[in-house]
Amino acid sequence: MARKTKARPNPKQEIIGSAVNIGVGEIIKLHPRFINSGHYIANHLNSQSLNEMFDKLYTTAQKNKVSKDKIGEYITIGLANYISSGGAFDHTGKETILKTSLEAKAGKGFIRGMSARRELAGDKYLDQIISAWSEVNEIAKAGGQELPEEIARPMQYLSRLGFAIPAAEILEENGLISRHQYSQIKDNIKKGAYESHREATQRLEGYSRYQKAAALIIGFLGLGIIAFSSGITGAVIGAPVKFAGGFSGIVLVIISCILLMISSNKR
Repeated sequence: MARKTKARPNPKQEIIGSAVNIGVGEIIKLHPRFINSGHYIANHLNSQSLNEMFDKLYTTAQKNKVSKDKIGEYITIGLANYISSGGAFDHTGKETILKTSLEAKAGKGFIRGMSARRELAGDKYLDQIISAWSEVNEIAKAGGQELPEEIARPMQYLSRLGFAIPAAEILEENGLISRHQYSQIKDNIKKGAYESHREATQRLEGYSRYQKAAALIIGFLGLGIIAFSSGITGAVIGAPVKFAGGFSGIVLVIISCILLMISSNKR
């Protein structure tokens, strides 16, 4: 029985695959509304363009006498830059992700480009909202903390947009929803994102006020302990109790001041 031999990895395809991962990651950084949609973005890369660019970069590397141990890195970086710039997208990718038609319309005068500029501004603001709150979520995870309950609910909606946005694009591309339905879904997504952002911000504001109130309570408690300890009398037992009580009160007042300063700096 003949022994099966493992297929050797294709160095060219390995380099292209690595470049796609890097380039798609950069695109998501620029357009966070497609967060968790790397597969969708990669599906709209033109494989022929990628292979042609690989060959160009390889030829350039040889002309520039790039060493053999560096040539793979040279091509990977070049391909990743080509992808992140949008050059490797097919027509649909350029339209849905880069909005090339909208960009062109936006430059055609004040009146003619008004609608396009408004839509582009809406997408940009959507990207800002998703990017900012995703970073907040990552900070909480990195610190081993859960988001406060007051903020968790609107954040859950924002995290779902990484599914809803590409889903709308895929359905529209395949003719499974009308242009009107597509526009309605996109409007709902944007309105939902703005509402969630507003709610999360309001909740955060309330959360910070609660911290300030807690700081004030700690301060008043400290002052109460100081006042109470100063009224304690006694000889052998009273002196150490008096000192310990006064010291504890001072510590609580100091903690209160620190919390108030932190709360003020956050606002």
